[in-house]
Amino acid sequence: MAEERIEPVADIATTLEAIVRMLQAEPKRFLLFGCYWWAIKRILKQHGYTRDNLYLLGPYTDPEAEGHLPAEPDAYLLALAIAEQTRNAFHNWGSADVYFPDTNEPYHLFDEDVAFSA
Repeated sequence: MAEERIEPVADIATTLEAIVRMLQAEPKRFLLFGCYWWAIKRILKQHGYTRDNLYLLGPYTDPEAEGHLPAEPDAYLLALAIAEQTRNAFHNWGSADVYFPDTNEPYHLFDEDVAFSA
């Protein structure tokens, strides 16, 4: 099977707006991003989104998990996060038990800023 080629998102602002709308409608879908959730959360904050837009955007982070993310521009990280979201929607069904993208080791996604237990 050929390796999937990921292209950076063309419009970061529109992509972030779509992500916020999706998460406002169904916050538990943050789990679909797996480890990339931490990149999504950081990028949203850098682009001016706050808890007023999405309550999930509090201060909590997971430095260990972030260390497993590739050092790439935001447009490419967003594309990787969306690819991970798609895979997890079909194969992981929104479980908090995901995998680090660089080592494929198991990872349990937990964000203290989320009001429900995953």
